[in-house]
Amino acid sequence: MMLSLALLLAPSFAQTNDPVVPPLIAAAVQGQTAGPSGPRNVVKHANADTAGPSGPANLGAENVLRMYDLRSIQAGRSWETVSRSLLPAVRIDQGGLNEAEEYEPVFSPDEVMELLYRRFDEEIEYEGRGMWGLEDGRLALRAPESVHAGVVRTLSALDALTSAHVELTVDVLVSRSKPLGDPEVSGLVPLARAEAWLMNGAAATERERYAVKLATGRTTTMDALRSMPVVLDWDVEIAQGAAVHDPATTVLSLGRRLQLAGAPSADGLMLSYTLLQSELALPPVTRSNRQRALLGSEAGHDFVDAPSNTQFVQTWDRTLACNSTLRDGQALVLRFDLAGTDGDNYHEAIVIRRTGGELPLLRELPSWNGRGWTAIDGSALNPPRLSLRSESDRLVSEWFDLIALGVRDDYPLRAVIRCDGADMLYELLESGRHDSDDVNVIGSWMLASPVRQAEVEEEFEKPVPSYEQIVSSGMPSSESVNVELELRRGGPQGEVLRRAGLALRNSDSNLIALGVERSYEYSYDVEVAQHAGVGDPETRISFDGLLCKLGLSAQPDGGLRIDVEAHATALEEEKRFEYAGLFLERAQQPVFARLELNDSLHLAKGETERRFVLGNQFEGRGSRGMTLVVHVTR
Repeated sequence: MMLSLALLLAPSFAQTNDPVVPPLIAAAVQGQTAGPSGPRNVVKHANADTAGPSGPANLGAENVLRMYDLRSIQAGRSWETVSRSLLPAVRIDQGGLNEAEEYEPVFSPDEVMELLYRRFDEEIEYEGRGMWGLEDGRLALRAPESVHAGVVRTLSALDALTSAHVELTVDVLVSRSKPLGDPEVSGLVPLARAEAWLMNGAAATERERYAVKLATGRTTTMDALRSMPVVLDWDVEIAQGAAVHDPATTVLSLGRRLQLAGAPSADGLMLSYTLLQSELALPPVTRSNRQRALLGSEAGHDFVDAPSNTQFVQTWDRTLACNSTLRDGQALVLRFDLAGTDGDNYHEAIVIRRTGGELPLLRELPSWNGRGWTAIDGSALNPPRLSLRSESDRLVSEWFDLIALGVRDDYPLRAVIRCDGADMLYELLESGRHDSDDVNVIGSWMLASPVRQAEVEEEFEKPVPSYEQIVSSGMPSSESVNVELELRRGGPQGEVLRRAGLALRNSDSNLIALGVERSYEYSYDVEVAQHAGVGDPETRISFDGLLCKLGLSAQPDGGLRIDVEAHATALEEEKRFEYAGLFLERAQQPVFARLELNDSLHLAKGETERRFVLGNQFEGRGSRGMTLVVHVTR
């Protein structure tokens, strides 16, 4: 009697910290089924009496039991929010790790098992054969050797698919005196020109080089940070007749952290990246404060000197959260120039080059019984992109205002790298008259078993587009434009305070933060309690630079629209106040010029280059204020 075949999967495959075992991990056990102590979640077997002459050719072959570790091809992914803040005031942060944006792995063990069952279901529905899923991520299969050979070929193909990657080289060049040479080497430039500039033209005093592997469905992180504790402030503990200063230590994260996510395009790679950087502009300055505490009791009062040392820091800060493209034969060059208040300058370039490897758009898996399988990378249709958002659903423009007011801890801005996977492939397949029923969507991949091309074309009496044609028609534009931002003091010809050069693709979430942060003694409070009193100094961190959000969108007429939202500050002077108070004798208050912008710029069809001047337009002597120059090259 024929029994129905049911695949009972485990509720979950718990991931462990056990070392990965090669796929074939157990020897054969012949011709018997598992007893009561055997593995759980057993696939029930059909009765071979009904097989008949139409059964498989290996119907009488000897059955062999082997086990496979499916964890070795998981290729897990986690599109994370930025997990570290290098900017004390300009915070782009995620909070705790438990708040990360996590997605399912590209290939989880249960999804791989389901795929194997769909490929080999006709081979394992007979007496003595079966497939088991174990909770530790292993698969037990009892079947003839020919079926095992097909499973090994399939798992090897999946492993090759998920192991595909692109090799990138990231060069970091820094100069703390003169600029880094040819200013036109910025954004997307020919690879040969970038390499020649790296070898001969870049006047760098500091160099670093990193090798990065970029795979579909993974966020790759290059973390080169170092920690430095500093005493930025003092808290005050006070109770009745006692008072004491309590040092408040902050840990600065110096260095750089680069996160990359990518997907294949017709002419290269779609990239989304976050870059967080901070370097000391000057060594920390230690200042001694003579603070007095009033201590007493019912018998009398005394003033006690309570000297405290505070470290004041000044850092060069660069933050990017951008979407771009790395085309074949090109390099992505990010340039930064910052002018200091004491005549010191900082110049940096980050060069990203592709040096090897490939991310396939489509890949054919080994066929079985005449059924071919095609793997399609759905991230090519929905490439990774950055999403910016602030806490409490505040707009980014409101976040800029909060930063200007010094409110930073309660409203961090989050940059999230997202990828929507292969869901839209269903609609594209149906529109192309392909059968989308026999399809597995796993993470960002779609694995399809297509019907015979000739049968479909005969049914619809016209040619049917291939998978390559369907995917190509659904891919978004990979166009990127080179953008250079210049913040100038005064008019369009004034002193350059901040400059950034980068390449951006069509997206609405590109953020640039470029400036100097410094700590200063802003004021002081007074804490009193009965017979005690003490001054409590207040330390703040100022941001002197440019915050800019850029959105690029292609227009129906072939033009390009650039939405610019910017907040800029420039230090003009720093006032010092001497107080004749009882507890604290000085304070600092920096004076800033400010520029706020919210505008839309347009590059007409056929227009390849344009220089937009925002803010102060006056170029003559005595020009004040600030100007933001946006130079776009298409």
